[in-house]
Amino acid sequence: MKKNILLSGLVALLAVFSGCEMYEAMDPREYETQRMRRVFQREKPRSELDAKLIDASISAIMVDSNGNVKIRLKNDQTIERGEKSE
Repeated sequence: MKKNILLSGLVALLAVFSGCEMYEAMDPREYETQRMRRVFQREKPRSELDAKLIDASISAIMVDSNGNVKIRLKNDQTIERGEKSE
């Protein structure tokens, strides 16, 4: 009985260390993408803005003189909306 408890504890500990190594080896942007994906998957569609969700996912909002909007997500991806200047 004690042997089974010890073995299951060792397996759990190895799983934790494996997970830590996986996240340490992961690019910070990929880690942030995975974190954001988990946050968004838990959310339900809504018709209004959620300040906590914005704070958890957006690092900057930029508006240029033409009114074009760029949103930089915390994983360094950028979303752009507006007229393309040529």
